Amino acid sequence: MAERAPMARVSARPPRAMGTVDLAVRASGGRTRLWRLRHQGSAKCLLPPTLPDAPVEVTIINTAGGMTGGDRFAWTAEAGAEADLVLTTQAAERIYRAADDDPARVTARLTLGAGARLGWLPHPTILFDRGRVERRFEVDMAADATFLGVEGLILGRQAMGEDVAEGHLADRWQIRRDGRLIWADALVLSGPIAALTARPAIMGGARAALSLIAVGPGVMDRLEALRRALPPETRLTENGYEAGVSAWEGMLACRAVAADGQRLVELMTRAVDALNLLPAPRGWGY
Repeated sequence: MAERAPMARVSARPPRAMGTVDLAVRASGGRTRLWRLRHQGSAKCLLPPTLPDAPVEVTIINTAGGMTGGDRFAWTAEAGAEADLVLTTQAAERIYRAADDDPARVTARLTLGAGARLGWLPHPTILFDRGRVERRFEVDMAADATFLGVEGLILGRQAMGEDVAEGHLADRWQIRRDGRLIWADALVLSGPIAALTARPAIMGGARAALSLIAVGPGVMDRLEALRRALPPETRLTENGYEAGVSAWEGMLACRAVAADGQRLVELMTRAVDALNLLPAPRGWGY
């Protein structure tokens, strides 16, 4: 009787998703136009038609349908002198349960030339139980450029009865203006996330959080408009959110926590509309 050949060992490690986007826009004749676009792997871009005087809007799509441990994504975008660019995503990014301690890793490198305006305005990120992700955002901008960045975080889908007991999320931001580091910020939620976010000094039991940073000429003049849109005297237990806004040295920052994802996206839209620095992406649809 013939011997059977040994069966090949099948790795239990799931396949990894990888994707990159590299794009640039330039201003010409008073209009911003796409200059360069490369995308590969599980990353694609859509460019909806825009009016001649409107920013170029680019929608980044993760065709993998979400991220899990070991995935690798990189976004690189450049707005040339006097160019206007808005970057968004097709939908909320989902960070699914990781099979091991290796997190998904995402890097975003954004460059703004003289007089350029660039908005990083993705949909919120939904972190699922035992999801693991580490993201790094690096912004290099000219002295007279304008940058608006918004990041929303939702801890599980409340309507689906999902809780996030454990996981790992690390977001690190660095912004350089005219070559000088002006903003360095890190958010790390790791381990027993439910217990951590229940603390009053972190999220006070909220299910969602918002971080907003704006840098550029005239940004500080928008402080009162943003405070009117997100009154600082509100309380999470009474109004479903709490927010704080500060402005200094040509920068404006906002932190907010919300009772749920629906309230979070309302806050995102109100904040961007109140600042009136760049239009909210049409893809938000809120």
